Amino acid sequence: MKKFITIALAAALASPVFAAEQKQAPEHPPRLVLSVFDFSGKVPKDTKSLKLSRSNKNLRLCWYTLDTPVKETALVIEEFTSPKGGKFISPNMTTQSSNNNTRHVVTRNKHKSVNSEYVETCWTFDKRDPIGQYSLAVKVDDIHFPALKFSIEK
Repeated sequence: MKKFITIALAAALASPVFAAEQKQAPEHPPRLVLSVFDFSGKVPKDTKSLKLSRSNKNLRLCWYTLDTPVKETALVIEEFTSPKGGKFISPNMTTQSSNNNTRHVVTRNKHKSVNSEYVETCWTFDKRDPIGQYSLAVKVDDIHFPALKFSIEK
């Protein structure tokens, strides 16, 4: 059986149809970008930081994907870890949290961007959110992005 797979693969690599399909593949693998954005101006500004002050109401933690093909709507699953007592609430989503509220799985459908290449979400934090280290792993349809860390400060 291994010989058949090798021969079939070699034939596919030599075929012009396979070569054309290879050219259409994305140049870069899908990536997830996480950063704190300042929404105080007309256009949100990337602070290039992973530290968010919960006392500054203009700051939001945002993530977006790059080089990620998405359908008209993508199933998005966010998995947060937080200090004890964290809560994640937003319209049009389902949240499952551990008993001590340190692990949170947020599920929702998100619309694709105009150019069909990325999905994004922003979160606000306030005085009710525990100070400390957090992490966020994201899954967009079948693409898993590893956890990234951020912190919430006073």
